[in-house]
Amino acid sequence: MGLASEVVEGEALPRALKLAEVVADNAPPTVRQIKEVVRQGLDALLDAGLAFRTSVYLLMFGTAVFCEGVKPFVDKLTPSSPGLTENAEGDAVRTRRRPLRCQ
Repeated sequence: MGLASEVVEGEALPRALKLAEVVADNAPPTVRQIKEVVRQGLDALLDAGLAFRTSVYLLMFGTAVFCEGVKPFVDKLTPSSPGLTENAEGDAVRTRRRPLRCQ
């Protein structure tokens, strides 16, 4: 595709790992859907890509994952990674998810 969103001086691996952490902090179903939209959009015309993106948005709308992401925004709170907490060493640890209903 020949597209770069960031140029890193020197070793790129540390930056790539940091970006991977940012992606991993998001809910897995959301990450899967975003990756699929990007994959499909690479070879699609703009109208088709936007239509697919909208269909995925509608598919995710109202799910617990969607609500977990929207609620902090609506309540003007700092979003936290759903299902993650910090252990004593400060590392992110996955916890059990609680379903959240959009209100």
